[in-house]
Amino acid sequence: MTKLHAVGLVTEYNPFHNGHLYHLTTAKRQTGADVVVAVMSGNFTQRGEPTILDKWTRAQAALANGVDLVVELPVFHAVQPAHRFAAGALQLLDALQVEQIVFGAEHPEWDFDQLVAAEAQFDPQEFHDYHATYASQFNAQLAAQTGYSLTDPNDILAFSYYKARHEAGYQFDLQPMQRIANYYHQQTITGTIASASAIRQAVQTKQAIDDTVPEATAAALAQLINVPDWDTLYPILRNQLIQTPVQQLANIIKWGKELSIGCKPLLSGP
Repeated sequence: MTKLHAVGLVTEYNPFHNGHLYHLTTAKRQTGADVVVAVMSGNFTQRGEPTILDKWTRAQAALANGVDLVVELPVFHAVQPAHRFAAGALQLLDALQVEQIVFGAEHPEWDFDQLVAAEAQFDPQEFHDYHATYASQFNAQLAAQTGYSLTDPNDILAFSYYKARHEAGYQFDLQPMQRIANYYHQQTITGTIASASAIRQAVQTKQAIDDTVPEATAAALAQLINVPDWDTLYPILRNQLIQTPVQQLANIIKWGKELSIGCKPLLSGP
């Protein structure tokens, strides 16, 4: 039997748009892969927000546009900081025996292995400024050693993928590719490739988005009646977090970790 070569993608597809289509088609072409496997967040994103479309609809859109298998990234990993998000995604892709992982980055030319090695030399005593964030102190040390700072979202994720691979000893190849045409947090649509944030904003304000998304996504978004609004939902969550005993919150994390073990296939193509 001929072995199929698989390329892995780590995704949220919130929603699946033309930039994602470019990512997956470029990844398949660059790697010569026979199969595209997407590890995708479920109904909540890394920032904790509910997705604009449910996971089944987003998985269907991915399959309609060239992904062969969509596997859910359990919520325990999906809503975590970058290093835990990346570690959970790579654990699944390693179990699925992908050979390469392709992901977007603002600076794909950087040597992320070098940056991971530099972090290992950080002086813990330098993290002492309680008036500065951990991220700013981290970048101060990184810049001092390498001249680089991790400030762009996809560069931070790229670093996290390399760190997770190093710590777990995975053998697959990591291939960063250049993000094109828009900035991650761009809020306005300026062409056929727009950020997911801009597309969600356009849907909320009833602006045209058909030129920025494939047909399957446009059809699903057109049927939305109530668009999830994080500005409305977050205060409710915050109130619940404030009132919940610490031990109960700890149990939620424990249960979530136990439930996250193993793969959760969502949908696959023929």
